Amino acid sequence: MSKQRLRVFFCDHLNLARSKYVPYVGAEDGESRFCQGAYAVTYDKELIPAPGSKMLEGLPDMIARYQGNQIRGGWYQDEQVVVCDLFDSAGQPLEVCGRSLLKRTVAQWRERGLETMLGVELEAFAFVRDHNNQWVPYDTPGAFVYSTGPFSDPLGFTEAIWDVAHECGFPLEMITSEYDAPQFEFTLRYDNAVKAVDDSFLFRLLAREVAFEQGVLLTFMPKPIAEAGGSGVHFNFSFQDSAGKNVVGDAGSADKLSD
Repeated sequence: MSKQRLRVFFCDHLNLARSKYVPYVGAEDGESRFCQGAYAVTYDKELIPAPGSKMLEGLPDMIARYQGNQIRGGWYQDEQVVVCDLFDSAGQPLEVCGRSLLKRTVAQWRERGLETMLGVELEAFAFVRDHNNQWVPYDTPGAFVYSTGPFSDPLGFTEAIWDVAHECGFPLEMITSEYDAPQFEFTLRYDNAVKAVDDSFLFRLLAREVAFEQGVLLTFMPKPIAEAGGSGVHFNFSFQDSAGKNVVGDAGSADKLSD
């Protein structure tokens, strides 16, 4: 059996990248199964009868289906990755699947003749272990908003993220330090909404795993340091018509926005 593996992902209600490894058999459509009870799990790993979890109905399997043409190279050797849509055990779309909802929403706009475009900006704080093996804020002695290089990133973990992201084909347009230290921003090129969200979902995990291998714990949570500012995620959206023109903007209007 080949050691090539496929890392099958879905995004849950907590925005966690839940996944499993399965044998990679080529760029073919496929599916795998997960327990629907994943939607009953909280951040503290408590189980609650949340909507869509089927916790009190026997914890059935749900089906994670993927398309072969959406399988892409991963950031580890001998690995491919793919993001799935979720279906219940009867094969019906799972109501709590955010990716399926996004696809339906995009389709509704497409019926109006508009393609939904999206650009995503992600912000994160970085931590390293101290001499007591505790996670503490990464020391960036010369960091300021919009800074790069060794004063804002002495370990160079953002350079490693940049290199791996581009090797894997992620449309990373920008890395810089943010307002607070040790805070960083990552910007991905805009694309159609589903692809842009898939890219940002996978890139965020790539960034965290690459950083971790450099000894850095990167977190995209909103406010990991009480006395510092928070991290956000920015969605820059537009609609394109059939000619590829952005119909949101109107250069001739006072506020540059269309009606």
